[in-house]
Amino acid sequence: MYFNKLHYHNIKDLGNGSIDFSDGNLTVKKWNFISYGNSMKGPQLLRLAAISLCGTKHISYFVRRPGCFLNDKEKDGWIEPVLLRHSLKEKISNSSSYFGTRYTFTRKAPIILFRENIKKDGIYYMRNLKFGNENTDWFACGFGPSQHLNLHKGSLEFESIRHRALRFITLFRDNARLTPVVAWLHRRYLNTYRFRLGGSKKIFEETSKLINNIFQCEYLDVTSEGHFLMRPRVATKGKQKVYLENLPQQKKKIIAILIDLIRHISDAHPYELNPLCKEGVVLFDRIDNGLSTEDTKHLFSCIDESFPNLQFILSVNKKKNCFLNTGFFDKVLTVPGPDLTKPVSRKNIIIGRNTIVLVDVDSRIPNLALMKLSRYYKKLGKKVILEKHKTNINKPEKVIASSVFYQDASQKKLSLLRKVYADRLELGGSGVSLEKRLPSKIESLMPDYSIYPENDRAIGFITRGCNLSCRFCIVPKKEGELKQVAKFTDFVEQGQDKVVLLDDNLMAFNGVCEILETILQKKYQVNFNQTLDLRYLTPEIAKLFRLVDSRNYNFTSTYYYFSINLPKNLELYREKFELLNLPVRKQATFVCMYGFKNSLAEDLRMYKFIQSLKGPSVFVQKYMPALNDPNLSFEPETFFDDDAEYHINQLIKIVFGRNMKSMEKYYRWLNLLYTKKFRKIHNPLVDTIFRYNKRYLKAHYVEKLKNICNNDRGETGCI
Repeated sequence: MYFNKLHYHNIKDLGNGSIDFSDGNLTVKKWNFISYGNSMKGPQLLRLAAISLCGTKHISYFVRRPGCFLNDKEKDGWIEPVLLRHSLKEKISNSSSYFGTRYTFTRKAPIILFRENIKKDGIYYMRNLKFGNENTDWFACGFGPSQHLNLHKGSLEFESIRHRALRFITLFRDNARLTPVVAWLHRRYLNTYRFRLGGSKKIFEETSKLINNIFQCEYLDVTSEGHFLMRPRVATKGKQKVYLENLPQQKKKIIAILIDLIRHISDAHPYELNPLCKEGVVLFDRIDNGLSTEDTKHLFSCIDESFPNLQFILSVNKKKNCFLNTGFFDKVLTVPGPDLTKPVSRKNIIIGRNTIVLVDVDSRIPNLALMKLSRYYKKLGKKVILEKHKTNINKPEKVIASSVFYQDASQKKLSLLRKVYADRLELGGSGVSLEKRLPSKIESLMPDYSIYPENDRAIGFITRGCNLSCRFCIVPKKEGELKQVAKFTDFVEQGQDKVVLLDDNLMAFNGVCEILETILQKKYQVNFNQTLDLRYLTPEIAKLFRLVDSRNYNFTSTYYYFSINLPKNLELYREKFELLNLPVRKQATFVCMYGFKNSLAEDLRMYKFIQSLKGPSVFVQKYMPALNDPNLSFEPETFFDDDAEYHINQLIKIVFGRNMKSMEKYYRWLNLLYTKKFRKIHNPLVDTIFRYNKRYLKAHYVEKLKNICNNDRGETGCI
C-alpha cells in the first residue's frame, strides 16, 4: 500500500488544497518532502496522513474533538485520502488499484463517513476503510518530533487492541513511548544465536547493518545491562564498550525510531524472512532536528538502502532544501496493475443432461465413496463433475452429495443442496445416515482417482468394522464386526506405492501379520490414517511393524500414529510401546480426542502419561459426532472440578517436541470453557496460546474474553 493523494478542505493551518505523492499511473515517489519553517503545515499534513492510514476503526483514538481540526469553526471540513494498493498482495472487494474514503469534521458531531461504497474517476471510495486484522499487512507507521526514549523498560507484546493506532501515536502526543530498544535487540539476539530462528536472524542482521552504516561502526552485540558493544571500523584491539545512555541525544533518538520502525514492520509481516523489503508508508516529522545537512543526507541514504520498498513522507527544515533536489531522492515505486481478466463463473455454465455432479461436502481427504461412484457412472458413459464449494450447477442429470461429519457447516450446505436440487439430489455418508451403503457392484470397483487430480495416493480399506463398543465411535454400528473386505489390488493401481489405509482397527484383525507382510513385499509407503490400537500389539506384530515404512498423510516424514482417548489401562499402553521398540521414539504420535466425556483431570493425566514415554508427541482433535445424538454431546458441567486452576497450571507446563499447534486448539477450547464457567481470564493459559503463533491477535482475543466475563456475549461459540 502506498499514499497517492490527499485532498483537504477547511483544515486548520492548511485551508483548502491537496498534495500529490504520485509520479504517474500506478507509480508514487519514494521520498516525499514537506518543507517547514515557522508554520505547522508539515506536521498537520502528517497527522492527516496518519488519520487516513490508521483506518476508520481508530479515528476516534486520535480525533476526540473533530472541531480542533477546523480552520473555520462555523463550517465543516473534510479530508479525502487516495491510496494505492499492491494488487497482487493486498485485496479489497473491488478490482481498482486506487481506493480511499472521506472523513468529515464538524464542530461537535463525530466524523461522518460515506453512506455507501462508490466508484468515481477510477477510484473506489469505501464507506468503512479497513486494513485486514489491523496488525498484519497494509503496513503504515508514523513518528513525531518528540518521543520518550524508552531504552530498557516496556512490553514487546500485543497488549492493546489499538496496536495499529499506536504506530502513529508520537505524531499526536508528546513523549509517547517507543519500543524498548535494549529489550527488543536482546530478544532478537537470543532468538538468532541461542534459539537459531531463521526469521530473527535476518532481521537482526539487517538491523545491525543499518546501525553500522549510520554510525560508521561495527555493531557486535547488546547486553541485557544496556551496553552497546561497538568498535570503530579502523583496526583496534578488543571491543569498545559504548553505553546507550551515553550516546548523544540525537543518536539515541534515531536508534529508538529505527528500532521501533523495524519492530513494527516485522510484527506486521511475521512470516516473512526479510520484512524490511515489504511495501508500506512511513511518516517522519522533523527527524532531521539537530542534524547537519550532510548527516541528514547520510541518514536518509542508509534508510533508503535498508527499506527499498517503503514510501517515506517527511517534514524537513527549509534550510536543507539544497540537497533534497538531488537525483538520489527522485526514486519511484511502482505497483502492478489489477488483473482485470475474470474467470468464467461455473454457475453460468449449463451442463448436459448426461452429467452427474458429485459433491464432496466436508471430507478432509479424497472421498472414497465418490471416487467409486465416479468410476461406476463413467462406465455407463456419463460425464462426472466433482464439486467441493459450488452448489448451483445448472441442470445436471443427478447430484450425489457425501457428508462424513454431522456439524453445523455440513448441515447448512446439505440444506442448500436440498433447496437447489430437490428430487435430483441423493445424499449419503456418515453425516446423513449410518445405514446407507453403496451397492456391492459399486463398492467392488477400483476408485477413480482422476477426480482428485492433486492426489497421488491409493486410498481404501483392507478391513472394516470393530469388535469394541466405544461410546464415542460409530464404527460398530455402521460397519459391524471386524472383517476383511478387500485386497490391496482392489484399490491400489499399478505403479502406486503410496497407500492410505482407512481401516478402523487393523491391529486387532487376526490376519494383520499377513497384511503387514504384503506391505513389506510390495514396498508400500503406508499412512495408517485412522491410527492403530497399541493394546493389540504382540511380539510377532511388533517385529513386522518396525519394518513398515509408516508415513504421515503427506508422505514427507516417517510417523507412527496410535490412538489413546481415555486415561484407562495406561500401563498396558506403556508396556506395548516399549515392546514396539521404535528406532526413533520421536516418530511416534498419539492421537487424542477431547470434547467428549473426559474431564480436565483425565485429559491432564493422559497428556502427562504420553510425556512420560519420553519421545512421542501428541496430536489432539475435537470430537465430532456423526449424528446429532444428545447422549453423545459434551457436558461442560462435569468437565471442571475444584482443582481446575491447578490442573490448568500443570497442563501448560507440558511441552511436546512436535504438533504443539494442535494443542493450541485444545487450549483455546479449554480457555473458552474456563472463562464461561468462572467468569474470569486465566492469563497464563492465554500467554501459552500466543507463545509462538499469531501473537498480533492476542489483544483482540483478550478483549473477547473480557466481553464473555462481562456477559456481553457469553453465549458465543468459539473464539
